[in-house]
Amino acid sequence: MKTFLLAMMIATSITSLFADQSSTLHLRLQDNTTFLIVLDGNEFGPMGTEHTIRNINPGAHSLQVYTDLIGWGNKMVRTMISNEWINLSASSEVFAVINYDGRFIVEKTTYSNSPAYVSNFYNQYTNCGYNSHQSGCTSRECSEHNSPWNNNYMMMNSPGYCAPMDQSSFAMLKSTVSNQWFDNTKETVIKQALMSNHITSMQLAELLELLSFENTKLNVAKFSYNKIVDQQNFFVVNDCFWFSSSIDELYASIGR
Repeated sequence: MKTFLLAMMIATSITSLFADQSSTLHLRLQDNTTFLIVLDGNEFGPMGTEHTIRNINPGAHSLQVYTDLIGWGNKMVRTMISNEWINLSASSEVFAVINYDGRFIVEKTTYSNSPAYVSNFYNQYTNCGYNSHQSGCTSRECSEHNSPWNNNYMMMNSPGYCAPMDQSSFAMLKSTVSNQWFDNTKETVIKQALMSNHITSMQLAELLELLSFENTKLNVAKFSYNKIVDQQNFFVVNDCFWFSSSIDELYASIGR
């Protein structure tokens, strides 16, 4: 009997743990037209200007978005306008938009089980205010605390946070990309790696420097934005492009 009760307690605890880690997705279109969602093969409708899906398991998910467009003979035709893989962190509430290019753009993310400073990480504690007061760091140490790597480390043990690739894994990725002859192959390798990993803005800049053509860099930067853990530092990739028009297109695509 004791064994049975213990097993039930363990099962209940595990169930509660995963329930606490479930995520919520709020999605709209940039032009505020009506649409429906297919997430992991399951349709969420009816057509509406906003959709909210709750109790989503954390991790990677396939997302297709459909809307009705005027087709041949002025008939409305259901058309897929976005087809992407998205990654949802544990215990997160994600507010996102599908932009005019069909890209999934995260506007805001909050975490239900995180300390207050975690959900405000991207805009509130990047000036060493938290770190310096808590650790008494000197000016030199403050600049170190301000680095993306230190902020990422501070966040790693926070629920729902996706840590960037460690330096060893990232070095392996760079080596693999460098060993490819053609830009399109390099692009494929980078995208494959980012399907299951996150990176910093500076890491993305390093990857873009391994590419030769402006258009390939632009494609990779657009694809990678949702995998960046320090999006407030995304401006560092600007120097990777030759033309200001490429930078304008990049920021228009990601909705910034």
